[in-house]
Amino acid sequence: MNELTVQTEIEKKIFTIRGVQVMVDRDLAEMYGVEPKRLGEQVKRNIERFPKEFRFQLNEQEKNELVANCDHLQVLKHSSTLPFAFTEQGVSMLSAVLRQIHILTYSVLGRLIQCVNTLTCKGV
Repeated sequence: MNELTVQTEIEKKIFTIRGVQVMVDRDLAEMYGVEPKRLGEQVKRNIERFPKEFRFQLNEQEKNELVANCDHLQVLKHSSTLPFAFTEQGVSMLSAVLRQIHILTYSVLGRLIQCVNTLTCKGV
């Protein structure tokens, strides 16, 4: 996959929720090559590293809007749990906590963080 394709795929997974550019836990788990449940477990084990500025839980309305606007997140439609959204700092901390940097190359991770930081994406 070339760099432009990777950037485009990342951009599709960045949303503006509550005025902040974020990525949803399910998308991040996929990118890091772990199950969403495992990602959540690692965050809970390292909760002190994830202050409210790094992540927040979507409410039911936000989840429904996200599902309605994003085909790849249809699996969340019938989920009983509300997803978490991670800010740029949260994405960076996840890479440290998961110690899975080898799954994403440094350039892809850098591009991911840059996209979250600078792009104006479709709001949810």
